[in-house]
Amino acid sequence: MDLPVKENAVVWGSEPTKFKAVHKDGRPLVSSAYNLALAKAGWNQTKKEMGSIDYYYFEKGGEKLQMEIYDFHNTGVIIEKK
Repeated sequence: MDLPVKENAVVWGSEPTKFKAVHKDGRPLVSSAYNLALAKAGWNQTKKEMGSIDYYYFEKGGEKLQMEIYDFHNTGVIIEKK
């Protein structure tokens, strides 16, 4: 996946089933960028839950991802394969 981490981001965890990053940009911009990147990679959003932490759920070919976007030194992101 071509995730938006080339500018204004620090990746602090990247494993085969879990990805973690912190961004200088705000939640709306980061959410939009990640949702676009996942859609371009063929992931279909199946559900979202908005609150103090925004949760997005995706499926592709029988696989599932959960993405969390939250306030943390501007914006934190965790993507986990389920």
